[in-house]
Parts: sequence; C-alpha cells; structure tokens
Amino acid sequence: MSGTNTIEMVHLEISKVTPSKTNPRKNFDAAALQELSISVKKHGILQPILVRPLNGSGTFEIVAGERRFRAAKAAELKEIPATVRELSDQAVLEIQVIENLQREDLHPMEEAEGYRQLIAIRPKGEAPYDAARIAERIGRSVKYVYDRIKLLNLIEPLRKEFSEDKITAGHAILLARLSAKDQKLVHDRGLYQHEHAHFKEIVADSDGKKAVSVRELQQFIDEHCRFVPERDVDPMLFPETTALLKSADPKKKSDKIVAISLGYVQDTARTGGEKHVSPLSWKRADGKQGSKPCDFSVIGVVVAGENRAKAFRVCLQKEKCKTHWAEWQRARAKNRGQTGPLPAGVSVSENARKEKERIEEERRKEQLEQERFNRALPEILKALAEAVKKAPIPQVGKKIVEAISRFYLSGDLKAAMKFYVPGKSAEEMLRHAMYVSLLYSFDDEGETEIETQCKAFGVDMKAVIDRVTPVQTSAPKAGKKT
Repeated sequence: MSGTNTIEMVHLEISKVTPSKTNPRKNFDAAALQELSISVKKHGILQPILVRPLNGSGTFEIVAGERRFRAAKAAELKEIPATVRELSDQAVLEIQVIENLQREDLHPMEEAEGYRQLIAIRPKGEAPYDAARIAERIGRSVKYVYDRIKLLNLIEPLRKEFSEDKITAGHAILLARLSAKDQKLVHDRGLYQHEHAHFKEIVADSDGKKAVSVRELQQFIDEHCRFVPERDVDPMLFPETTALLKSADPKKKSDKIVAISLGYVQDTARTGGEKHVSPLSWKRADGKQGSKPCDFSVIGVVVAGENRAKAFRVCLQKEKCKTHWAEWQRARAKNRGQTGPLPAGVSVSENARKEKERIEEERRKEQLEQERFNRALPEILKALAEAVKKAPIPQVGKKIVEAISRFYLSGDLKAAMKFYVPGKSAEEMLRHAMYVSLLYSFDDEGETEIETQCKAFGVDMKAVIDRVTPVQTSAPKAGKKT
C-alpha cells in the first residue's frame, strides 16, 4: 500500500483521538454498541485501533476501529491502545473502505458506495482498482462486484426502500440494470402487490405493500420493459449478445439490427412508440435450435418478453426467402384463389353475433367453475392435510422434491437435481429436500441468493468460478502459419 511508513504501538488518551470524516461507515447499531461497551468495561480493548497523527497537533485521527473507540468512550475508559502510522489521505481512505467492506452486517448499498470509492482511488506506483482487483481483495466473484456497483444506478425511491429492507438485493440488482424511466415504471406498477389469500388478506407492512418474488419481478420486467441494445447491453450480463452486436458491421445489410419478440408483449414495453417484430414475422436463421441459415438473415435482438436481451440471426423476408417462408408463400397463394362469399343465408353481423355469444357462454362457464372451486377449497385442503398426516415418510420426502422441482424450478436449476441423488433413509431424504429447497430459493430470489447460500455452507464460489473458467491474464498467442 502506498503512502505509509512509521508504525508505533502506544496507549493514547481518548480525549486526543478523533473520528475520521472520511470513514464510509456512518451508522452504528446502538444495541450492538452497548453490548460491546459492556464487554470493553469487563475485558478492555483487545485489539488496538489504527490511527495517524494530525499535523503535529498532538491529536490523532482514527483510520480503523471507530466502533471500538465509541465503545471505549461509553465504558468511560481514559486510554485506548492504538497503532500509530504515518499515512497519506489516499492510504487512509483505502484502508477504511477495505475494512468497511469486510463487515458482516454491511448493507449492499454501502458495499456499492465502497466499491465506487475504491475505483476512484489512484494509488501511486500501483494498478488502479477495478472490479477484478476488488474481487480478489475481498474474496468475492467479479460478477458479485459488478452487481453491487450497478446498485448505484437505483433511483432514489428504490434506494430508500432497499435501505429499509422492503426489497431484497435480488430485487435491487434486477432494477439497477434498467433505465431510470423503466425503474419508475416497475416501482409504480410491478414491484409491490397486495397478497390476497383465499381466507384472509396478508399485508406485509404498515404501507400495505409486499414485494413480489424476484422471479415474478423478472417476468414483469420482461413483459413491460424494452431492452435497448445500444444502452442496456452489458458484457457481464449478456456476453453472447454483446459479442454478436460488437461483431456487427453497420455498413452491411446482413448486420442490420432489428427488434423482435418471442410472443405477446405489453404496450408499455414499446418505449417511445417503437415497434418490434412479432414471432409471426421472423424465423430463426443461425443454424441453431433446428434452424437453417439463409442469405437474407439479419441480427434480431429480443427487446421484451421471454428471453429478453437474447440475440441471434433471423430472417424477415417472407416474399423472397424460400428456405424459411416457402410454406407461408404456398399458403398465401392458395388463400388468394379461395376467397369467396359466406354461406347462403348468413350475414356478417349475424356471424359476429353468434361468435360473441359463444365466447360469453364459455366465460360464464369458466367463472362458474372457478366459483365452485373457491367454495370447496377449504375442504379440499383439509382433506389433503389429513392425508399428508398419514403418509409414510419416504413418500412425503419424495413428494416434497417432486412438487418443488416440477412447479417451481426453471430449466438450469431443474437440471441441477442430478447432482444430488436421494437415499432411502429419512435423514437422507431430509438433506435432499434441503438441497432442492436451496435450488428453489435460487430460482425465486435470483443469483445473489446463490452466493449467500454458498457462503453459509462454506462453498468458495469465487474459487469454483476461477477453477471452471480461469481468468485470462493475457491475450492468447496467435498460432503459427502453415
């Protein structure tokens, strides 16, 4: 570390020690501080604080250990053990930020601010901080650091609600990837819900607001927020899309970029009235997923709905391309030769009226069946509860796993079931159910939950990432020409 020299161990008068104005930690839990002060009064300060002298004034500025200093004052100690070091302003900030980032109770927004401060530091004679260096320093994955830095993009209402724990880190990370306009849209229309059970209304807090799950939030974003390639593409989040768009040559017709969707998309996703091509008007044309390449393909980017932000080559040329549109061309030619009047005695208005009546009758029947189900639901659940009470343990364990994996897990996580084959004993089934419940929490709460649970179970996620995909420190050497 730059800007450091003399080190000295001393006992300082507390009256001559002052907190640092640059300490990133601004909030101290009162109850925890009181508990620490009781311990200090009984055992003293076991670990010296770190200070630096202030311009020969006889006073010292705390670099690290303000919490211990506050506890010592509360315990009415006259002196405090300290390590004195000559440090530059830059070195002080670096130490403070790193120490702050190692706290267990650090809020993700405080983490994000700490990373921002580190990136702003330019150490003399050392490489500047970037996401990779920060990740190495704090023992986290690079993606984890990127996700935290993104939180600084949150609009103020979302920052406030995140700080108040009304939304989780999983919610916040998804929202931070959006533009300010889309963040407001999701905040106002898709982030919270009143949850109505069949028996009573459940209200989460005094405002009557309960955040939807991270998975539900992602679905709302996919359906209502438009992905804008030139603004939203991020190599950490969408590596394949980034690579394809960067390789595109704007001068080539074949590298034209068009907005597409895979299904119905809400009007709110059509930001600024921009249109996108529906799946009825494009065919995949990159040779993947059973598709065939053609001479008319362009680059399609999914801007809303399912698979938002995916990019691949597509064909839009219904009139010209026989590789993808031959069937459509034949059907159109056939229909042109078969258009004729309605059957005798049937008017257009009468036909429309009958169709309307049919639809209304179907809706009435559907509503009636739903009402019958709602009335019977308490008795259905009561009967089910009695059946579960009598079910053998192996069957219970098996059903738990089946229910979670069938109804909740998405593709990638459902495939992870193969990593843990359950045994036959109750204990083995319980452990297997625990693993499956973790998969469900990952699916429901997002990627941030994976890192949290890995840490809880002692799995070094960063080490696994580095082992599977080692960091490339230099560009690969070009092969010899033959």
